[in-house]
Amino acid sequence: ALARYKDRDIVLLRDYSYNVAKDWNAKFDYLLMDGCHTEEAFLRDWNDWSRFLDDDGVILAQSTQSPSGVETGAGRVIRRLFSNSNFGWEIIDKGDATVVIKKKQ
Repeated sequence: ALARYKDRDIVLLRDYSYNVAKDWNAKFDYLLMDGCHTEEAFLRDWNDWSRFLDDDGVILAQSTQSPSGVETGAGRVIRRLFSNSNFGWEIIDKGDATVVIKKKQ
């Protein structure tokens, strides 16, 4: 672990997310999604990693729009996923290009 906070390990992973996801098997309570912002890459990261989130955890999706306000691939994927009312996740906060997401309770 890089560090500890309360009873949690903080782990820094230095590789492409899709490489790490192949062998990952642990739950976590916070995920920062700020990699490649194409639709394809963001959707791959979502599918690879969202299943490991604890029930009370959050995902912070960065760069969902450009500085000029143009929606990125990440933003398009989020809009598409959340347009389905049966989607098991909810947006709990939004600011500029950042979206905070958690599982529906």
